Amino acid sequence: MLTGDDAEVAVSVPLGDWLFIDGAMDNAVQSARDADNDAEAEGGQRIRETGWRATGHPTRPVFDSGVWPPSDDVLSQVVTVPLRRSEWSFVLSTLHRGNVSRTALGQVEDARRAEAIVRVLTAKLL
Repeated sequence: MLTGDDAEVAVSVPLGDWLFIDGAMDNAVQSARDADNDAEAEGGQRIRETGWRATGHPTRPVFDSGVWPPSDDVLSQVVTVPLRRSEWSFVLSTLHRGNVSRTALGQVEDARRAEAIVRVLTAKLL
C-alpha cells in the first residue's frame, strides 16, 4: 500500500501508458479467473472499467475507425484515471509481477516500459 489511507487519487498519464496498463490488467484478471480468485478478478476488472470510462473520449474514434495501433499523436494524449490508492497499488504490483514473465520471454522493451510506468506512477502517488 502506498499510504495508510485508501483515498481516490486521479493520475494523469499518456493514453499509450494507460493502454499498456489496461493490457497488464487484462492478463491479471484472466489469471485470477483461471485461479478461481474472484475477488482479484473483480478488482482488476473494476480498474479496467474505470480506465475505460476515463479514456473513452480519445479511444472511441480509434476503435471505431478499425485502425490499430493508434497514431503517436493519439497515444500521447494525456488521460486522467481516478483510482483508489489500493487499486493503484494493485496496478503497480501487477506491472512488477508481469515483468518476471516479460523478462523470461525476452520481451525486454515491454519490461523496460513497464518499469518506466511504475517509476512515473510511484512518483505521482507518493
